Amino acid sequence: MVSRGRIGLIVGILALLAGLFYMGARARISDNNPTKFSNNSQSPTGGWAQDNNGWRPVGTPPLCPDPLELASVVDVTKATSVLYPGQKRSVGYENTAGFRFDGLANEAIQVTAPMDGEIVQAARFLVSGEIQYVFDILSPCGIMNRFDHLLIIPSKLQAVADSLPAPKENDSRSTSISPSVKIIKGEVVATAIGLRRGKNTFLSWTVFDFRTKNRISQEPSWAAEHPALDHYAICPFPYLPSIDREIIKSLPPADYLSGSKSDFCD
Repeated sequence: MVSRGRIGLIVGILALLAGLFYMGARARISDNNPTKFSNNSQSPTGGWAQDNNGWRPVGTPPLCPDPLELASVVDVTKATSVLYPGQKRSVGYENTAGFRFDGLANEAIQVTAPMDGEIVQAARFLVSGEIQYVFDILSPCGIMNRFDHLLIIPSKLQAVADSLPAPKENDSRSTSISPSVKIIKGEVVATAIGLRRGKNTFLSWTVFDFRTKNRISQEPSWAAEHPALDHYAICPFPYLPSIDREIIKSLPPADYLSGSKSDFCD
């Protein structure tokens, strides 16, 4: 017979794991308006239009930096583990990257934009009654940064969020933002992240490159099993500043199932 103490210990461990790995534990973000057009005003020659496969260029958008560069999104010296994009987790396949900040308050982490862009989609939803925000920031050259599980956001972004449908439990369907809202590189997009419940401080961050499909999408079996948006997801870490890259390499993986295994990261 298992003792009550041992049962309590097992339950406690399972609860801890549930809190630690919530960052991959809800339904994927979906889009309400798959044909909404975004004309990036920063580009006089073209923009991007959304369709069922993601986003496609309209006209001739400006070129991205070559090589691609992303500014720091968080202070990675505070991170305790890293989540690799493109891996199977307990809830299924996830394309999102991210960081955990165990032991830190939600307000201890600030999130900043890695490049210029415009907010083209956003969502707000509830997790056990606690509101969470999602913003899609599309650059003029076709790189989209999706920040998820933002807890406190600046007034500029709060004005966008206030225009969204009322938040519902675990309903993260996104809404097109028109007119789009400009964001500049280094601009603060969140001053607190994650969930207060369980002191669960983490960031979910997904990067898409709509200029071309990723390498693994060229495999027919993989392509057939994954939605079109996954075909454009990339590993963001190689494009961060070198000091960030070195720190990330030293961090343990956050996911207990797949570890550092990733379809997008080498």
